[in-house]
Amino acid sequence: MNDILIRPATEQDADLIAAIHASSWRDAYAHILAPEFLNGAIEADRLAVWSQRLRDRSTTQLINVACDPAGLVQGKRGGSSLLRAAWRPRRREGSL
Repeated sequence: MNDILIRPATEQDADLIAAIHASSWRDAYAHILAPEFLNGAIEADRLAVWSQRLRDRSTTQLINVACDPAGLVQGKRGGSSLLRAAWRPRRREGSL
């Protein structure tokens, strides 16, 4: 059984969330978005976005991360919509 811990995201999670977000985009949108965009600096863009979101989040905004037993962030849920989620591509194959 895979033990996954869901916890509130902190500012220290911004780099991992950004990397997961960029990786998820590359995997999910490879057939839709231009390779120049997907191979560009989307990690830096997502890091800026997530750093700001986690630093300046409102009290009504819920952002959680899913961590494996080693404490490594495997995905996030939240952002501007509670329905948005991003997972490391290999995690989407299984289930929580």
